[in-house]
Amino acid sequence: MSKIRPSRLITLIILFGIAFGLVWLSLKSVSSQFDVLLNAFSHAQYLWVVAAVIISILSHVLRGARWNILLEPTGHRIRPWASTACVLAGYFTNYGVPRMGEVLRCTLAYKYDGVPVERGIASVLVERVVDMVMLLVIAGVALMFQFDVLSQLLHVYVAAPLAQKIHSIWFWIGLLGVALCALFLYLWFRKRKTHTNQNIFKYLQNFTDGLSAVLKLKRPVLFFLYSLGIWLCYYLALHLCFFALPETTSLGIAAGMVLLVMGTLGVIFSPGGLGAYPLILSFVLQKVYHISAASAVALPWISWGGQFAALLILGPVAFFTLAIFKSKKNYAAA
Repeated sequence: MSKIRPSRLITLIILFGIAFGLVWLSLKSVSSQFDVLLNAFSHAQYLWVVAAVIISILSHVLRGARWNILLEPTGHRIRPWASTACVLAGYFTNYGVPRMGEVLRCTLAYKYDGVPVERGIASVLVERVVDMVMLLVIAGVALMFQFDVLSQLLHVYVAAPLAQKIHSIWFWIGLLGVALCALFLYLWFRKRKTHTNQNIFKYLQNFTDGLSAVLKLKRPVLFFLYSLGIWLCYYLALHLCFFALPETTSLGIAAGMVLLVMGTLGVIFSPGGLGAYPLILSFVLQKVYHISAASAVALPWISWGGQFAALLILGPVAFFTLAIFKSKKNYAAA
């Protein structure tokens, strides 16, 4: 069994430390009215949450199907159920080991269906670029409909504080520190052994070949429809949770898009969005939409908790299913 490198372990400890710090911050705003928060949880309409979870599971199925379309030009294909299982296993892993879910997904695809890891990673990279474009489109539409409130929010909580920090000596000291760290890393990589550089070059060459193959889609229309469906599922999974609490049922489509964008950013900052997702959404709900602290904290925790619970069950099931049915080749030989 391979050991976890000390640097990796330290990174995990720091990330989870930040995540639990964000959890504490998200609950701090209602520490004086914890009974009200518990009341919001106990009286929530959880049938809406169940519906939201089902929709979120559908998004994983669509992501698995879209992944197969990306792999088609490379000459490889994953069994439909296996592609969904790999996606579920990857998202489940991200809760425990941040940023490793995508690598694991590609490793499982290689182990059970023979897809080269470099081709798999290239396809995942294209996925992420497409998802970023979709997120920017949603953000643009949300900004059009909510420009006044969002511009005021950015001015009060981002632009004004940043303008004050620029005049502080500590801001420039921090900036200099980042620049020195970047220079150190650059010089360190330059001094790496030639053999290591050759291995990196070979890997990058295989990755580039895979990327060029992936970009030659055979079914671009279906790929676009799957991408649209994935993000529609993300939106509906969040919006359906609005109906779980009386105070948030009046939130409209534009508010849903704003919260979707902000929540997606929260998922980037911490393992599976732990802490960051509820903190960011509760902040926006209170400051932009004037939702009470208890409901503003309860809603994102209900939304995040439902999806986390689903992956907590489906992730291990995905691993187990892949191991049992193995690959086509292994299954035939068994």
